[in-house]
Amino acid sequence: MSPCPPAASGGYAYLDHGEVFYRTAIGAPPTQLTSTGSRVDDFWWTPDGTRLLYKVVSSPPDIAGDVRMISLSTRQQLWDLGASTQFFTLSPDGSSWAAGTISVQNGNNVGVQVTIRALLTFPWVTTFCPAELADSRRS
Repeated sequence: MSPCPPAASGGYAYLDHGEVFYRTAIGAPPTQLTSTGSRVDDFWWTPDGTRLLYKVVSSPPDIAGDVRMISLSTRQQLWDLGASTQFFTLSPDGSSWAAGTISVQNGNNVGVQVTIRALLTFPWVTTFCPAELADSRRS
């Protein structure tokens, strides 16, 4: 008996050499979803399975890059953050996203900038510093 659980039915996406690929099932031929010159380092699939958000690194090895969204049915780009970010995530229900950067000086984190918005809206940016986060938790 295999210690591995059975595979879920349906397709899956994965990163290969800095691009996102999709397979309809294990062993099925891959379909390349992105074409970025091997610069994708992260992606999220919306819960309804219709869209894919991915981050394109501006200049490797730096991790800062732009977040884009494509339709999986048309392969057309639907949205582009248009700003450099180091990390991003999608809410579990797919209605919102968050992206941010960490400022480092002399090896120390000195601030975090986080953007949180509903999907398909323009960013609203708030900057938080670690001291401000600690103060807000005391309130």
